[in-house]
Amino acid sequence: MEDFIFQNKTKIIFGKETVSQLGNEIKETNAKKVLIHFGSDRIKKNGLFDQVTSQLKSANVSYVELGGVVPNPHVSLVREGVSLC
Repeated sequence: MEDFIFQNKTKIIFGKETVSQLGNEIKETNAKKVLIHFGSDRIKKNGLFDQVTSQLKSANVSYVELGGVVPNPHVSLVREGVSLC
């Protein structure tokens, strides 16, 4: 095996109304654009998508959306996400 270093910094925030922290959290990363990857349109019907996009807009972060999350996705959807990124 070749020598390598892998670092995967992840921050997970749980709790009620935590979506209201999203704008500030993204702003702290200095991100300018994010990919919103979701499964069905249920995220839009229940209002969560609007809450997320509102937070991103308030933080001046643009976004691209990609629906279609499924268990064991086809590589074509993975490649579509990569090309969007």
